[in-house]
Amino acid sequence: MQVGTVVSGIGVLGAGAWVARWATDLDPLLWVGAALLTVVAVAAGAGMVKPVPLRAVVGVCLALLCWSLGAVAGLDGDPVRAGVVGLVLMVVVPVGWERVRPVGPRRATGSSAEPARAGRTAARRAAQKRSAEKRPGSHAR
Repeated sequence: MQVGTVVSGIGVLGAGAWVARWATDLDPLLWVGAALLTVVAVAAGAGMVKPVPLRAVVGVCLALLCWSLGAVAGLDGDPVRAGVVGLVLMVVVPVGWERVRPVGPRRATGSSAEPARAGRTAARRAAQKRSAEKRPGSHAR
């Protein structure tokens, strides 16, 4: 099981808790959903940067940004708002995690190693060609 699948499931559960709060008007469901969606925000923020020490910082900052946006939107006061946001998040979170590519070193194994190597070689040749055309002192553009 992949991490993205787990995080997507946690996001759907959190959004479902907000929709359930809308239907039942139980206030603890707001905080359960908020806690689960905070996990999703931290994971999304951590996936945005490559250096490992920054992952925790960006993850926490994104979660705090989401909390502040929720406070400004008034999600804690009105169950209807939180329910509508929950319905939207039930669609957005799985689709977003499906499209997200993890940040990190790319591993090329098996048959996929050749296209990656060929792409790097073509990029290197293009860079050499550009540097040959634009020599210092020449007027070639």
